[in-house]
Amino acid sequence: MQFRERERELLLQSLRITMASRPDLYPLMPIPLAMSLTHSMTSSIRVFLTTWPYGSSVWKYKEWVLPEIDADDIVSLYEGNTNAFWAARTYLGMTVLVSQVNRMRKLNPNKIVVVACASTGDTSALLVAYCASARIPAIVFLPADKISLAQLVQPISNGTLVLSLDTDFDGCMQLVHEITTKVPIYLANSLNSLRLEGQKTAAIEILEQFDWEVPD
Repeated sequence: MQFRERERELLLQSLRITMASRPDLYPLMPIPLAMSLTHSMTSSIRVFLTTWPYGSSVWKYKEWVLPEIDADDIVSLYEGNTNAFWAARTYLGMTVLVSQVNRMRKLNPNKIVVVACASTGDTSALLVAYCASARIPAIVFLPADKISLAQLVQPISNGTLVLSLDTDFDGCMQLVHEITTKVPIYLANSLNSLRLEGQKTAAIEILEQFDWEVPD
């Protein structure tokens, strides 16, 4: 299946933006090669596929998210594929971050020993779910008495080391950031730009569901 001409042009524009924002991944890619990528991308026919990992609405856009990663390194819980209706939020960022950690740990097991985040409950629940799926150790820093029991149970039930600190979220964030700069612990908070690579696919999925017509 080939994209219609309008879709290919939209893909090329998006790819140019991605290339400009990620010079570490696309330092010397010529535009003809970028165009050939847009012709070869198959996100429209990857929808609802069971072939790993394209059942995820993040990884069906793999070429836009983390093109260099092997499918065997991807950590996915088949996130996304949300029908176009109103919702307060959807979360797509953690799959990319944990997948990259999985890849880096295979390349150098000593580079990243554990993944850590500061959280008031939601980020930690997502992180430990993905880390547990890939058997990657995790640590979460939580402000004492400031999260719900349900939010506390999720990291504990996944075997995560939970540190309850007598401070607020900002205090937890300051501590985890300081620690991750000194020891081989990988920061999973939004200071890490990999979180955005998954989150941006929500906009692409909306466009796809609206037949590439930008909604108001």
